[in-house]
Amino acid sequence: MELREHVIDLPGRIFIGNGIISKIEEYLLESRLEGPYLIITGHNVRRLVVESVLDKLSSADLLVAEVDDANLDEVKKAEELSKTKNIRTV
Repeated sequence: MELREHVIDLPGRIFIGNGIISKIEEYLLESRLEGPYLIITGHNVRRLVVESVLDKLSSADLLVAEVDDANLDEVKKAEELSKTKNIRTV
């Protein structure tokens, strides 16, 4: 079964689908999201995916934050990092 691209519109947009990383720059342009950008990821996803994202967005102003657990403490750290680094898109 092939997973097709799917877009969910909430207060923000969520893009889901097989091979979606190859279109990340297109999605950012389409969404008119302003940088700098913050990517929040766990260790395994960073190892598997983030380098591909960085390759696709080599011209963008990106910061990658790796978290150990999905919890409120990590959310607070990401919020603080966003403020101190003037991040506009997470």
